[in-house]
Amino acid sequence: MEFVVAAVVFVFIGLIAVFVGFFVMQSNQKKQKNAPVERVQVKVGSAYTESKVMNQNFTSGSVDSAGGYEQKGYYIQFKTKQNKKLTFRLKKKDWLKYHDGDEGMLTYQGYKIIGFEPITSTIEDGYFMHNKPENTTRFIYGEAQGLGFSVSSTAPVKFELAELKRFIQDLKDDQSDWFFTIKTRSELRQYEKESDTNIKETNLTTNEEKELLMNGFYAYLKSFIE
Repeated sequence: MEFVVAAVVFVFIGLIAVFVGFFVMQSNQKKQKNAPVERVQVKVGSAYTESKVMNQNFTSGSVDSAGGYEQKGYYIQFKTKQNKKLTFRLKKKDWLKYHDGDEGMLTYQGYKIIGFEPITSTIEDGYFMHNKPENTTRFIYGEAQGLGFSVSSTAPVKFELAELKRFIQDLKDDQSDWFFTIKTRSELRQYEKESDTNIKETNLTTNEEKELLMNGFYAYLKSFIE
């Protein structure tokens, strides 16, 4: 009898938690939808990560590492000229685009970034800075901190194959979590480091994903671009 009562109480508490969570989610969505779109000049204060160990019920807390998993969050914090701090949670590929000290115009609504237009950057790209023919229709943007490569998605640069080849050769020794995106006349593909030997390709046009090897990577890119 006591077991039945305990089970009923447990189910009742669970239902209350579900309803409370639902109403909180609805409230947050309403606030987000009604939040004004704001545009302000900012400086990147810090980009950081936070990790939590989640149990099988998808809640954080002290759990056996063998029975749980790590959930990693990526955050970016901006500071306005009035010293107001704005913090946002991002996907990893978006988080990698920002660097401490970068300045720009931030457009956001509630807890979502709509756009960031860089004014200055603390890192200058030395790989794709030469003048290109007007008919060149291939562009690149991304980040590889170990190589000092940083090009915003809002201002991609043109490139020649010889420049790309040198860039790929140097990426083999880059220990940072690099990524870059290549845009051609018909496609948009993103590449990010999975390990020292493996690369993940995401075709942003079709949302198809593929695993690639660093060995032969440039030859693969060349065939795609040409």
